[in-house]
Amino acid sequence: MVRLSRLNFILLFLSILFFSGAAVMIFVTVNEQNEETELQLKQARGETKRAVAYISAKVQLLETVAVSLVSELQKNKYTDPKTLEALLLRTSEENPDMFGIGVAYLPYKFNAEQRLYAPYVKREAGKPVLMRVEEVYDYTKPEYQWFHLPLLRGEMWQEPYYGDASESMLAEYTFPLYGPGENNRTAIAVGQVNYTLESMRGFLSSLELGKSGYGVILSKEGYVISHPDKELVNHRTNLETLAKEHVDKEMMRLVNSVAQKKAGEVSLMEMSTGRKARVFHQVIPKTGWTFLSVIFEKPTREAAQKFHRQMIIISLLILIGMLFTMVHFHRLMHWGEWTLVTRLSLLILAEIVIIWNLAVDEHRIEYLETVVSDQVVLEKWMDERRVDAQRHHNKEPWFIPTGLFIENVVQRTGHDIVISGYLWQQYKKGRDDGLRRGIEFVEIAETLSEEFIPLYTYQDADRETVGWQFRIVVREEYWPLRFPLDTRQIHLRLRHPDFLEGVRLIPDLDAYNLLDPASLPGVNQHIHIPGWKALESHFEFLSREYQTSFGVESIHRMSRMDDLSFNLKIKREFLGPFITYLIPMVVVSIMLFSLLLMVGRNDKDRLIGFSAMQILASTSGLFFVLIIAHSNFRATSEVPKVIYLENFYFLLYIAIVMVAIDALLFITRRDLNFIQYFENILPKLLYWPILLGALLAVTVGYFY
Repeated sequence: MVRLSRLNFILLFLSILFFSGAAVMIFVTVNEQNEETELQLKQARGETKRAVAYISAKVQLLETVAVSLVSELQKNKYTDPKTLEALLLRTSEENPDMFGIGVAYLPYKFNAEQRLYAPYVKREAGKPVLMRVEEVYDYTKPEYQWFHLPLLRGEMWQEPYYGDASESMLAEYTFPLYGPGENNRTAIAVGQVNYTLESMRGFLSSLELGKSGYGVILSKEGYVISHPDKELVNHRTNLETLAKEHVDKEMMRLVNSVAQKKAGEVSLMEMSTGRKARVFHQVIPKTGWTFLSVIFEKPTREAAQKFHRQMIIISLLILIGMLFTMVHFHRLMHWGEWTLVTRLSLLILAEIVIIWNLAVDEHRIEYLETVVSDQVVLEKWMDERRVDAQRHHNKEPWFIPTGLFIENVVQRTGHDIVISGYLWQQYKKGRDDGLRRGIEFVEIAETLSEEFIPLYTYQDADRETVGWQFRIVVREEYWPLRFPLDTRQIHLRLRHPDFLEGVRLIPDLDAYNLLDPASLPGVNQHIHIPGWKALESHFEFLSREYQTSFGVESIHRMSRMDDLSFNLKIKREFLGPFITYLIPMVVVSIMLFSLLLMVGRNDKDRLIGFSAMQILASTSGLFFVLIIAHSNFRATSEVPKVIYLENFYFLLYIAIVMVAIDALLFITRRDLNFIQYFENILPKLLYWPILLGALLAVTVGYFY
């Protein structure tokens, strides 16, 4: 009785130990995820402060230039246009970060014979260019508030606006100019110095806010004045109006938080993609603008894979704890041996199914990748390429919108896939007239179309759209080591024929109604891929460094070459392999167990069931059935490695040999207590736990 109690105590202690280990792992996993999230948030807060400091420095630059200009004009009276224009040109050259500087005189204040005079120097291709605003429009009309407000209110930051003369969104500091003399308070002109917000895009794209994160600038009135999606800027989008139109309560919380003119943060769901986002905001001093940092709370690939492994460890610890608990209750409640073994086997089988589900669900984890899920990500990538080109003194890249639609996919062999569909490109008239029309497929085996020719050409006011039909064979190395629970990515890498001239393909996002990868943009919604199910599709950019210049000297200066890739993720249908391969193996394992059950002796100590020769004949028959099925499986898989499902065959081979040996030893060796104990009961009880336990070990090895 004492030994029994001690053993029960040990079993209970081990159960508590493994359950505690699982609890600790859960705590560690949750804590690590929280730490990773907090690290992302801390980095976003730091980047928000850095952006505000950068923009404030640009603002201070304009104010310094304005003070200098006021001082110069108050000291000297400029009556000669050439002298004043030379001053503006010189000031522009001395301040290369400034976009424009100008002076707009009140009627007849510069010259009694000239009604309006407004010289303005702006930058074109990095060089100062002089223009006359009065020749473009009459700036004294009431609608041009940049001229009238400083005369009423004094020096001020204007609400950013689209400048007709500058042809860009301007952040402008305006101030009244008075006649010569320190005490002269008679306004004769309005001075303006401005900074194009377009020039900030390079800096904003460099912010470390993750692959999908981005920066936004709101004006004092709540209008979007800088955003990776230029349409929001061009359409004068107001954040509060947008929130009310969409009845978005979370965005209204952001609007109210921004209205307090204090630093803060708000969690919300982004309307365009439905992704959970965290928005940090901070006021930019002097201007009244607000800078927003938008980050998406998604794990990195490494963190997601680590989480997957931790979930497997947690489930294994819980399984082991439950196994010890069942043995403990077996001794305490006096369960039968077969009851205990059945429950233990079902627990192990349940753990295998849990790991299978974790493997199936792994594809649903979103990573921080270069997936082009919306216009924001695309614009950010384009800004990075422009900055990269400037850094390496290359030509500014050309971007050609390109679309793709997959009509049909057929897997010809394990590595070759036949894909057919349509392609199109949009070329801007004038700018792209010298470019060749066409697309190059990268890393394909062959083109099956007789001719790759344009199907249609559509002309509108400023664009030419060319479309093609294609049918190609994509050859990608693919080893389905997790068969039948595997997924694969099909990549279509596209490149422009003039890629050596800096031409880059970008996805034509406007051509798709939905961009959510789960909605399969660019794929036939009724597509049927035998044996597979389409999961998601998306565009992304893939970079490659070549160890050659292709005979062009300028290639040596290129840091990388970017290809547009259309990716289709597919998952193998489980039912087909389950019926074809798993059910026969389950039947063989049950028949093998039945043979094992028939080995025994009756009350008169005589052998019952099969004889030794019959056992050998039966196990040999099962072995040949398995070996034929295994050979057919290897012939169809074309994989030079051991696939997950193959381990089932290996385990059954071992089980067949062990059952045959057990039967022979039971018949011939009466002195082996382990075999002879209670009519060979121990091998019978251990058959399923050992077989399923070995299968669990293999499953963990492949999916961990």
